[in-house]
Amino acid sequence: MLEAIEDGDIGDYVVMDSTYEGDGKVSNHFRHVYVFPDQKVKKGELVILYTRNGKGHFSPPSNGRNVGAYFYYWDVKHNVWNNDSDSVTLMKMCE
Repeated sequence: MLEAIEDGDIGDYVVMDSTYEGDGKVSNHFRHVYVFPDQKVKKGELVILYTRNGKGHFSPPSNGRNVGAYFYYWDVKHNVWNNDSDSVTLMKMCE
């Protein structure tokens, strides 16, 4: 789950699954990549990415929540986070 720290477009970001090197540092060997679709978000809104199959949607504020949440699905058929040596990297793409 990610929280927007400012207004922006999540289509500028990708999430990647990588491993750790022997010295405990995150490696630059990315195995799975998820590119978020173009979507404007407001500061405080949540972006939730599931690794399972599903259909993306927006859930408006409700039940005491004061922010909406965008749900996305990686649509992979296997477990992406399969052991303790996995790491997640969020990267902003630039032109």
